[in-house]
Amino acid sequence: MGFSDDFKKIGTTLKQYNRVGNSIVVPMVIEIGKEVNNQLFNKSFELNY
Repeated sequence: MGFSDDFKKIGTTLKQYNRVGNSIVVPMVIEIGKEVNNQLFNKSFELNY
């Protein structure tokens, strides 16, 4: 997951931090979506506060 080994960092350090902070990792978003779906639509899921 994440950036490839040949990812080129261009710009100032601040711009690089901005870009990395604003980027998304698609496989992670997919897994989060699966878990949200599981918790919303699984009748046996129980909220524990």
